[in-house]
Amino acid sequence: MDGASAVSFAGILMIFIFIALVGLILYAVFSLAIKRSGLRKEISGLKQEIRLLKERMEKKEHNLD
Repeated sequence: MDGASAVSFAGILMIFIFIALVGLILYAVFSLAIKRSGLRKEISGLKQEIRLLKERMEKKEHNLD
């Protein structure tokens, strides 16, 4: 491995590390924003409603058979 390829490899590695760090920071910021806004509770409530509606539909389909 000559000097030029070692420098390019290090540059590519630094770009990947930089992208990973930016991704982690964005993930942390958005997860904190979701926690503070109460959106997580709202999403879990909607998921529960969807599950209950699916169960009702299955019961109705089962009663029709």
